[in-house]
Amino acid sequence: MFLSGFERLLCSRGELANNPRVLSLFTLEAFWGILVPVGPPGAFQPTSLPADYLQFVDRLRVQDTLGEFNNYIADNFRDVVPGGLYLDYNGEAAGVPSAPLLAYRINGNLGYSALAKTVMDSYLMNITIDADFSTFALPFIRSTGDSLQLVIYTGLAMSAYIGFFALYPTFERRSNIRALHYSNGLRPAPLWLAYGLFDAFFVALVAIITISIFTS
Repeated sequence: MFLSGFERLLCSRGELANNPRVLSLFTLEAFWGILVPVGPPGAFQPTSLPADYLQFVDRLRVQDTLGEFNNYIADNFRDVVPGGLYLDYNGEAAGVPSAPLLAYRINGNLGYSALAKTVMDSYLMNITIDADFSTFALPFIRSTGDSLQLVIYTGLAMSAYIGFFALYPTFERRSNIRALHYSNGLRPAPLWLAYGLFDAFFVALVAIITISIFTS
């Protein structure tokens, strides 16, 4: 199971690192679906979005107050992607404009925050910002996880199955069968030699099968 499709280690740089995915608003819409709460209606006009973002107007959810904005995110935190924008954070009480409030998903990766800020900056500056997010390639072999599991499980199996050979000699001793052997004149050396030869046959058989699997 672990060896099926196993990729061997190569020396080229491209094979020594993963291939990070590129995240954008368009890929989010295609794979997960965008849902962006915004507000308040007097400060945020969906039709004022840059031209490239007008296709996402139906994915906006306008909230009248900051409380409704917070409640919407709390009730729909699984679906809000990449985040939300409230443009009058403290202005409701003070009567003056203030810094906008940006909410974004923190689970996953930093791409959600970068794309949510892109939406905010595009709206506030009234320009189209096409931004993609991607992490740096990490040094990781694609089959490393499979090989590690194979080494661990194989090592555990090889360590455990040897112990089963002690079950029958233990059973003989606790059932006084060995004492019966000795009383019939059987010497300890030939008895333990027979045990060893019997066990060695199965050890060699398991070793041959294991080597055949690894070399095939």
